[in-house]
Amino acid sequence: MFLGGIFRYKFGSIYYKQELVIISFLFLGAFFLCTVNLGNLPFYDGREYFFAEITTEIYQSFSNNLNWLFPHYTESFYGTKPPLMHILTAVAYDVWGFNEFATRIVGATLTALSVPLLYCLGRELFPIRFYALFAALVYLTTTPVIFYGRLAMFDGVRLSCEIFFFLSILISRRDLRWALGVGISLSLISLALGWDIAILLGAIALIFLWWDTPRLLNSGYFWLGIILGIIPAMLWYGGEYLHTREDNYPLMDMELPTLDTLYYSQYSIVNVLSKFSSWIVIGCFGFISALKNKNYSWGKLCLIWFFLSFVITLFLNPSHNYISLVSLYIPMAIASGYVLGEIVRQPPWIPYPKSWGYFFCILSFITLGIAIFYLLQFNHWHSSLFSILTSYFICFFTAFILINKQNEYFIFILFWGKYISLILLFNLH
Repeated sequence: MFLGGIFRYKFGSIYYKQELVIISFLFLGAFFLCTVNLGNLPFYDGREYFFAEITTEIYQSFSNNLNWLFPHYTESFYGTKPPLMHILTAVAYDVWGFNEFATRIVGATLTALSVPLLYCLGRELFPIRFYALFAALVYLTTTPVIFYGRLAMFDGVRLSCEIFFFLSILISRRDLRWALGVGISLSLISLALGWDIAILLGAIALIFLWWDTPRLLNSGYFWLGIILGIIPAMLWYGGEYLHTREDNYPLMDMELPTLDTLYYSQYSIVNVLSKFSSWIVIGCFGFISALKNKNYSWGKLCLIWFFLSFVITLFLNPSHNYISLVSLYIPMAIASGYVLGEIVRQPPWIPYPKSWGYFFCILSFITLGIAIFYLLQFNHWHSSLFSILTSYFICFFTAFILINKQNEYFIFILFWGKYISLILLFNLH
């Protein structure tokens, strides 16, 4: 089992069992949130339709040729993304049939799996358990992570593979056998997202190890494990080269979105940051703390992971990819978990940042204003919509009151309130 810091404890001990219970509850809670009402909602946009069409082509070619390994679409080679996610979804079609649930279940499951993986990553970074638990809960209650992870896209596999990659890197510092996990995660990323994402993550990992654990870069066992792990990706890309060059298959020409389309798309910077609104202030305090604690591994990883991913993804936008900043929520969640953990540990006479209370007060009244706007706009009461807005209002306003009273339970109010609000949101038709 790839379970991070759980190996610090003796197998079968009470601490080992506690870790297993926490990981199990995190996965079950995330899986329920990722799969609730999953098949009753129509496809979100054209990319889900296109994903389903490619997967259908692969499913229909399982028994007669190698189209499932090197998929084609309209007599052209589909070179936009490697076929791993499509193949897994085709297997889901064989189990559940052709419907929205089967198209989304693989990505939703991988998104749910990324939550306990992030907890394990936090256990490698923080010596105190509830720091890692807070980071995982912040990540779980971040709307874009769950929203886009539920869709038939590549965000779920990207999140889970990236977390597993850095988890393997961290454990390799004390157990070189986990270098094989580093290579396997790079193979999964290459086969699901493309070699360009794998190179990006490799660059981030090299800079982190050069800063944090340079001895690992001089280890032959470390590089041997990585090479062994990436053999499946090398074989597939070698086969792809022979398939497209010898058989002279034309590459499919996909129309890339223009800048205006990207600005108004779901991956625009403004949209992504605004959907992280309930944690953005705490995340900013977390990155300030990371700058102050840059001698620690968690500070180094958060700073390098966030800023390097942001700059490379934004300015070196790979071909055949939308601007996707979804992985930035991982270091933001880790930094937020550290800040919330420090709030719990600090003496009661130290005041909480006043900006937190002001921020959640403003959010609560913004939510109330949205409810009033929709009421005046449509001239009728939409019960499901207003139940969601009411849940958010109560959550944010209660957090504002508890912050002003120096009560640490505002953290748990935010976690529970946002979790319930997300359930209501995903049940909205």
